Order: sequence, then structure tokens, then C-alpha cells
Amino acid sequence: MAIPPVLLLFLLFDPVTTHGFRHCGSAAATNPTPPAVPPPPATPWRHHVFLNFRGPDVRHTFADHLYYALVRKGIKAFSDDRDLPPGQSVAEAIPRAIEESKLSVVVLSRGYASSEYCLDELVKIMQTVKEKGHQAFPVFYRLTPDDVVDHMWSGCYKDDFDRHKRVFSYERVDSWSRALTDIADIAGWVLPSDRSEAVMVERIAENMASKVHELGPASSYVTSDGTVGFCGTDTVGGKLQPDDTTTSGGEPTRPPPPASENIERGASDSAFRRPDLPPHFAGDDTTTSPLSSVSKSTMLPSISSSA
Repeated sequence: MAIPPVLLLFLLFDPVTTHGFRHCGSAAATNPTPPAVPPPPATPWRHHVFLNFRGPDVRHTFADHLYYALVRKGIKAFSDDRDLPPGQSVAEAIPRAIEESKLSVVVLSRGYASSEYCLDELVKIMQTVKEKGHQAFPVFYRLTPDDVVDHMWSGCYKDDFDRHKRVFSYERVDSWSRALTDIADIAGWVLPSDRSEAVMVERIAENMASKVHELGPASSYVTSDGTVGFCGTDTVGGKLQPDDTTTSGGEPTRPPPPASENIERGASDSAFRRPDLPPHFAGDDTTTSPLSSVSKSTMLPSISSSA
């Protein structure tokens, strides 16, 4: 029996197909494939650690040694003298590098407060700590925590801030002062002039490596464009807990967990600061000194605006 031409055309023609004809054996015509689900966005961290320091003080000594110790342990560290591409704006690149790092190490040297650039970076670091979960570790290099806390009244930072008050606006100097007070209130490392830099560098690198390991593999820090960066903070347990407290010279100290026999032997060469010590403890060069609960840690003297 012959099929009428009109019925034959109806069977061949299908208005729902792409080109007007049904594709034999294909389910796509009636069950189209759903759109692909986009991959999850890559983590915003391009760097594990941001290094903040004053170049003339420690660039070719402590900061260099720490940078390479971190790199040897597979830690992506950012240091502005190595990792800023030529021609890139420092004013844009440094704040972005801080935001793209999970940890920061702030090396507070004797000349640190003389640099407005270091202080601006510190303000950005502490802002990121408060707003985005960034974590920072101070290193008190050849000075004490009290030098930092008392920067407005005495110590090696007083002259720098006296000059800043004459040159810069009250708001800017006040932001620097608050950032210094905040970083000094975080547990970190004290390196007196009579202690080994090599031991301190290894201890810090070991501590950072353990925290980076808990954050995840380094490959997870690759950004969506496939690039990675090296750059120069308290991720997992950065602030010290009330355990594993030891004593050295009669003063409580808090060394980080040793990762090797060499570190164990060097435990007496450096110490964690404990800002929560009772007021009757007095720190010295070999131990951590407390931030006493006096009002000057939160009160600023009046600063005359001149800029």
C-alpha cells in the first residue's frame, strides 16, 4: 500500500529539530544535553606568605635567608624586590599581593618605622587580618616588643614618629600607630642581637611550612588564569595556646614545636612572645616581654596635623 505524499512529508519533517529533519537514532532531539556546570572558582590566594620588611635593614641578611628557607620548603613567598614585574605599579601590586596571600611575616627592625612604605603595608596587612581572615606573625629583629608598643613615647621608633607627626597628616600617622600596636599584640618571635639568625630562620620556616601544609597543597593556590606568584601570615593556630609552655632563664617562653634535632638544640636561641603574661613578669632580651594592660597601649598622644 502506497503512503500518501502528504503523510510521508509529515513523518520526515519535525519542527523541533535543528534543521527541520529528525536525526535517526539520536535522543538529542527530544532530550537536549543540559549545559555544562562551570568549575568552582579558584582560590584567591596566589601566595602562601607575604614578607614585609625594611630593605636597608634586613634585605640582604635576615629577609633573604628567610625567603630562600621558605622557598626550599615549597612555600610560595612574595617579596617586592623579586616578584614585582618591571613597569607594574607598586601602589596597586603590593595591596593586591597582601590580599592574595594567606599569611604574612612582618620583620620589625630598628629602622622599620622610618619607612612610610613599610608602615602603609603594615596598615594594609592588619586591615586584611580584620576583614578577610589574613593572619600575621611579627618578628622582633634586634629589638623588643616594648620598643614597638612604646613607639610614641620612647624606644627606637620614637624619633621616627616625631618626624612623621611633623610631615604627615594626623590620620595617616594614627593609622600607622594603631597598626604597630596591633601587630605587637600578636604572638611572634624575638631575635636579640646575641642570638643565631640561622636558628630563627629555620624555626620560622618550619612553622610556616606546617601552617601551609594544613591550608592545602601548593597547587591549590594557582589562580584562574593559571599563574602562580612568589610573595613576602597566622593561619592555623598562629596565636599561641596555653599549652607547651616552657621556661628559660626564669621567664615563661613559648617556642614553636621543633621539627628536627637541630631546632630542638636551638630552642634556647629564640622564643615566642607572650602578650598575655601577667603584669608582674618583666621581659628581657632572651625572653618575651608582656604587653602590660596600661592605657598607653590603646591611647595615643595628640598629634598636630601638618600635612
